[in-house]
Amino acid sequence: MAARDLARLTGSCRCGGVRFEVDDAFAYAGYCHCGQCRAMSGSAFAAFAGIERAKLAVVRGDEHLATYRKGATQIVNFCRACGGVVFVALREAFVHVPLATLGAAPRVVPSFHAFVGSKAPWYEIADGLPQFAEHAPPCRLGLFPRPRERTDATAQKSRGEYSRRLRGVLDHVDAHLDEPLDLETLARIAHFSPFHFHRVFAAWMGETLGEYLRNRRLERAAARLVSEPRASVLSIAVEVGFGSGEALARAFKQRFGCTPSAWRSESPRDRGRRLHAARAGADGKAGQALRNDGQTALVGSDHHRRTTQLIMESNMQVNVVDAPPTRVAYLRHLGAYGPDVGAFWNKTVMPWIGSLGLLDKPRYGIGLDNPSVTPAEKCRYDACVEVPADFVAKSPAAIATLPGGRYAVREFAGSPDTINDAWNEVFREWLPSSGMEMDMRPCIEYYRGGSPINAKTGAFECELWVPVVPLK
Repeated sequence: MAARDLARLTGSCRCGGVRFEVDDAFAYAGYCHCGQCRAMSGSAFAAFAGIERAKLAVVRGDEHLATYRKGATQIVNFCRACGGVVFVALREAFVHVPLATLGAAPRVVPSFHAFVGSKAPWYEIADGLPQFAEHAPPCRLGLFPRPRERTDATAQKSRGEYSRRLRGVLDHVDAHLDEPLDLETLARIAHFSPFHFHRVFAAWMGETLGEYLRNRRLERAAARLVSEPRASVLSIAVEVGFGSGEALARAFKQRFGCTPSAWRSESPRDRGRRLHAARAGADGKAGQALRNDGQTALVGSDHHRRTTQLIMESNMQVNVVDAPPTRVAYLRHLGAYGPDVGAFWNKTVMPWIGSLGLLDKPRYGIGLDNPSVTPAEKCRYDACVEVPADFVAKSPAAIATLPGGRYAVREFAGSPDTINDAWNEVFREWLPSSGMEMDMRPCIEYYRGGSPINAKTGAFECELWVPVVPLK
């Protein structure tokens, strides 16, 4: 490279049709090993540097620039003639400039490896630079102070607010077990969106709202059966919210392995063993192994003896982005979520998208119902593909506009049986510490155009989009 001008650098695409100038004041530089950057560079990684957009100016060939979206946060600007990437626009008015486009060496040098979890298997990193499975943290980029210095007070306040709201829900449940307790009412008490309250509750408690209500009613009934030996099973059933003695008896035997009458006649030791086994089984099902340092046990009378997964501080990489409204065509799946949705994508949706010539367009997956409330056979899931304004859908496809706004975005790479855990990690670990809450927009799975699915394992990559607004 030629001797450089310390104040200003020049660069161009491969054919020279697009030229730009940029201040030699990059905030950071690194190596990216993600699949898209490897494809763009034709190498094992792409070397890039970050700088404010206002410090870069296209001085020739602006009319030759074209763009496409890379994920939820990046717009790739490239030359129409040679296909060479000129810069990648990020949120917050920042750009990434490929170092290979510069005519002279900048003062900054790469200081980390990003997305090494996606690196080429045939390439070994031999230097001693820090490596990150996904994005490099903001402190590594030289943009912000270290997360702990910047967010401890805010995160603690946010977690405290989530804890206060959800404890209020548990107190309300215990005071009204003999009444109908629907999701909308409890979401209103918690001041959370009813569309997403079941996600927040399940992530926090380790069991669904329906499971928690049933188990609380059964444990209250178990206590009443012993403390009120003359009360009838029917009267106790009504007091704790069961419609009949028979309904209580069925649920009681399923939970504790005996009838309410047998429970009364057993010794305290035997009842204690049954209660311990029932709670241990519920905790195991909920994933008690999720407990970590910083999680708190709630202790009350007979209330909340089981340890709950109170929110811990998260180290996962989540970006908050502003996304525009997006026009999509979609096919709807009606039925249980899980493997059936994967089969729907593979057997129905992808062939349909291919027939439209849209395989290179971004795709979106949206679950519209709460499976803990809605019967499995009635759960709706929309498989979408981005389409231009003049696209006309033919039945059974339909057109919709996905809502824009602010989303918390996390990268996911794995199989269909692990994606639910990834969603729950966001709800359990990141969201309560973020100072944000979800609104009425749906959660979205975003698939980059052309992103493959491993035919043997079913493994795939996508982004998990959580709609967020400031915590009120």
